[in-house]
Amino acid sequence: MSSGCAGGLSKSIFAAAARINPGFYRSFLYLGSAEPDTGAAIEALSTALKLNPVSVSTLLSLAKRFAEAGDLPQARNALRQCVSIEPSLGVAQARLGEMAETAGDW
Repeated sequence: MSSGCAGGLSKSIFAAAARINPGFYRSFLYLGSAEPDTGAAIEALSTALKLNPVSVSTLLSLAKRFAEAGDLPQARNALRQCVSIEPSLGVAQARLGEMAETAGDW
């Protein structure tokens, strides 16, 4: 099975899971991760975050997708939320540092 087909299958499975149990944030988290369309991914991940506002996995995924969409302020905001929830989360701190360096905010 090619990775494109597997990705489409994963997306279908996670979308079905989200319809069956719309209160389960992980279905939306996984749907957002499998979704190739950045806007649709952000929508699914935003739903996941509403259902579980302290999910650093969701926030990291949102930060990545916001950055892909060119919305760097939202990406930084999601990363800052990660750090406020889990101060020792090195990956969020590192990404914030990389974004600051790229923007010349040093």
